[in-house]
Amino acid sequence: MGVVALLIVATETGFTFPSWADLSLPSAFLALLVLIVVSIVRGWLVPKNQHDRELAAANQRTQDAKDRGDEWKVTAREQAGVLTIKDEQIKTLVQTNAVVQDILREASPIQLGTAEPRGGG
Repeated sequence: MGVVALLIVATETGFTFPSWADLSLPSAFLALLVLIVVSIVRGWLVPKNQHDRELAAANQRTQDAKDRGDEWKVTAREQAGVLTIKDEQIKTLVQTNAVVQDILREASPIQLGTAEPRGGG
């Protein structure tokens, strides 16, 4: 009834609707379809509790990704400590080997480069 009253008032004052306002059944269906598509795209049809749940899930995924990103830093620090200890042990072993090699070189009856061939065969 309100639309009819609007049309009567509009025609009495000399106002006319544009031609596109004459809604036929196909154009009304098309307008409704466009409204539904726009509502879906804009998110007007999504319930608030579902929106909040999806937003919380997205935030949780972001936090999990940040936590996984920080794990490699902790692992790298631990690995650096292990590598430092290994380097110190290797240096100690190299020094020990140098001392042992010097002792063996001094105690050996045959000096390097002075040994005579024994002939064999």
